Amino acid sequence: MSAKEIPQNCPSSHKATSDQEIHAQSSVAQQILAITGPWGRWQLHFFLLFFYLQIFACWHSLQLAFIAPNLDFWCAEVDGKDSQVLDKLSLQQPNQCNTDHLWHQNGNGSQICSRWTYNLASTVSGGNGNASAFYRSTIVSEWDLVCGRKWMAGFAHSVYMAGWLTAGLVMTHASDRFGRRVTMVAGWAISLGATVGAALAGNLLLFYAFRFLISFGLVGAYATGFVLLLEITGPQYREAIGLASNYGWTLGYTTLPLLVWAGPGRDFRQLLYCCAAVQLLAAVPAYWLITESPRWLLAQSGRGKEAAAVLRRAVKANKKSSTDKNENNEDAEMKIARLLKSASNILER
Repeated sequence: MSAKEIPQNCPSSHKATSDQEIHAQSSVAQQILAITGPWGRWQLHFFLLFFYLQIFACWHSLQLAFIAPNLDFWCAEVDGKDSQVLDKLSLQQPNQCNTDHLWHQNGNGSQICSRWTYNLASTVSGGNGNASAFYRSTIVSEWDLVCGRKWMAGFAHSVYMAGWLTAGLVMTHASDRFGRRVTMVAGWAISLGATVGAALAGNLLLFYAFRFLISFGLVGAYATGFVLLLEITGPQYREAIGLASNYGWTLGYTTLPLLVWAGPGRDFRQLLYCCAAVQLLAAVPAYWLITESPRWLLAQSGRGKEAAAVLRRAVKANKKSSTDKNENNEDAEMKIARLLKSASNILER
């Protein structure tokens, strides 16, 4: 190419290219944190809600030890009202599924137990029938989950973990497709509604179904909430925040036995109602305090205004002055405008 063929605007073209490279190298996440700050009251609200979520997530995950304990049981009624057989039921040893020894001398053959009675005063390991009942109701005594049906009690936890796995596959994609806030709030609502449903369940199949939905909703709120918390927190705080949030689970681990010992948790339905009440207590403030992730909004076409509104809210919550300047003498509004332009350029590529 000859000197005459060189475009006259070459210097400005090089400058534009250089500016584009600078904006491309400047991470959107870093620009967001430059506006909101790496940590403040805005991030603290998210942390406290996620910490609180961990408490009842722990309760749901570990409550099976209290709603399905090992109980002493006896056959209370058999098919066929043979008076000699019924008289012998009082001679039973506890926890005997095979009671042929009670009536084989009468020539009645094996009898099928149609109803069981339980010692709610203690578990199999101790206690006596004369003690005042510790448990008032469990899923074991409610639906006769003993002997051939004993596996059904443990299956409730398998159903719970199936919901956990399914949510991990579904809700994580939903958070990318529909947004962090929508997925977190939806998961919270699903879990809350399913907890009430499980408390009202009239049969074991319904209890299984609601148990699945409890786990499904919790993971939707839990996994999405953790991602959202890390997205809005500065890198220098993420490790500490990730570790500190797990103490919510520890608090749930220590308070669940206290809840059972205090009384409400001794009835499995009341325990579920308590879990629902704890979830509902923070549901309303969570709905208003949780904002969408600015990073997610900026990755979507046409959501720039929403992202700007979230950033302004964060600036206000963190008490960062809208006139704070950076090294380029830009205030918050100028930084937001530059961020929106940068994100728009990335989407157009």
